Parts: sequence; structure tokens; C-alpha cells
Amino acid sequence: MAGKKICMRLIAGAALLCMAAFAGCAEERGSAAANRTQLSEMEAYPRELGTFEGLDAETEWQIINDYYRYFIARATSSWHIGTVNDYYVSRYYGTYNGNTVIMMMPDFSVDMAIVHDYTIADIRFAYQAGMEILVWNQESGFYNFSMAYEMRLLTQDDVRAIHQKMYGAITGGIND
Repeated sequence: MAGKKICMRLIAGAALLCMAAFAGCAEERGSAAANRTQLSEMEAYPRELGTFEGLDAETEWQIINDYYRYFIARATSSWHIGTVNDYYVSRYYGTYNGNTVIMMMPDFSVDMAIVHDYTIADIRFAYQAGMEILVWNQESGFYNFSMAYEMRLLTQDDVRAIHQKMYGAITGGIND
């Protein structure tokens, strides 16, 4: 009887091992299919990609897809989520130490009456809600602008350069 229990446990263990291996293969096939789908969606994307100097089309497409997943993770059920085609990079502020600074926009209507107004590295930034300055890292995803500075993904010189690209020179810009 004890031998029969051990044999049944071995068979059950082998079956679980086979199921895990099959699931891993299916997952790999699924991700390959997802990659093919992503590529075909890129070809059908309604906006021209790669128009920002320093940001190639493939990286821009990856940012848009990552943002869509990021947005869905933060969304509540009452928000309009749309599809990946409803989002775009509206501004590219540069890449600093592998961290790409962009402003994302949805194609659908958002409340633009709210204004983001905050200070990072002693530099003031203000812009309408619905737009969002984000820092994207290919390895770790998105960070909001202030968090990226606090985590030292961006230096004060980087923040100053971003401000320069947004508003022009610090003197005569929004900080005066």
C-alpha cells in the first residue's frame, strides 16, 4: 500500500512537471504571437512614428505600448481607456542616462482646466492636466517626473535642460 502511494505521488509529480513545461511553452508562443500582433499594430498605428529627433519609431512605439499598459493599471472602471491607438507621445524632451523624458497625451477628451504646477530641483513647471511628463526606462517602466528626480534617474542639470526645452531659457521662462 505504501509503495502504491509513492508511485501515485511520483506520477502526480511527473504530471505537474509536464503541465508546467507545457504552460511555459504556451507562454512563449503567446508572447511571440503578442510581438507579431504588436508589430502589425505598429504598421496600422494612425500617427507617424519617429518624427522626434533622437527618438526612433520602434522606441516610440514601445513607449506608447508600455504607456497603454501603465495607464490601464492606473485606470478606474469609470475612465475611458480606449485602445493603444488612442495614445501618443506629444513631446520628447530627450534621453538622459537611458531615461527617456516624454509627454503623453490621449486622443480622447480630458479635463484640461486642471493645471499641474510643481517644483523639481528648484525649477518650476506648470502645464495642463491630461498631459503628463513621464520618464520611461526600457528596463523598469515609467516614473512620474518628480519621482524620477528623487530617485536620481535625472540630475538637476537634466531637469534644467528639460525646462529649457519646454519653456526656453530659465531667465524669461516660467520661473520669473
